[in-house]
Amino acid sequence: AQTVADWIKEVSANSSSDAQERFAIMKSTFIAGQRLNDDELVRQAQQNLSVLMQTPGPLKLDLLYAKGQIAQHLGQYDQAEASYREVLASVPNNHLLLNNLALVLVERGEDAVNEAEQLAKKATTLVDNDPILFDTLAIVYLRKGQLNKALAAIEKAIKLDQLSPAWRLTQADILEAMGDDQRATTIRERYAPKAQN
Repeated sequence: AQTVADWIKEVSANSSSDAQERFAIMKSTFIAGQRLNDDELVRQAQQNLSVLMQTPGPLKLDLLYAKGQIAQHLGQYDQAEASYREVLASVPNNHLLLNNLALVLVERGEDAVNEAEQLAKKATTLVDNDPILFDTLAIVYLRKGQLNKALAAIEKAIKLDQLSPAWRLTQADILEAMGDDQRATTIRERYAPKAQN
């Protein structure tokens, strides 16, 4: 992780004043921070983004979306929600934006879970072959206590992508909520180590 951080600092220091290039470096920093579970890199991306936001130009929506993603990753849900809603006003049918906003609303709790459901459903109607959308819908239904709907949604995600351990871990959470602790434990033992990689 330190090698990646050092490389990013060097590239950032030697980058041009081109906004597209600086945006690409900021996004790379964020993605590296996510993948390496390095919040310091994510905060560095957030700082770089703050500088870019001072003169957003044609990248305004991309910058706002990135601002939402970074804030969501850091658990800054109010900031993430505000950024996503601002982008959504201009791009109301972006399935990934709808998905991310639904996840943020689920984190806010009971008062926002109905809106999260509507957003997640809309995302799956716009794109019906992306497993992450059905994973989010399953998480929303789980939060609402609609366990059969949650299980159906996660089974659709698994059918679309049988290799990702993330969907299986959501499945384990649902099974546990349904009282099937044995299957939930078996799934976690099998897939949790893969999700760490």
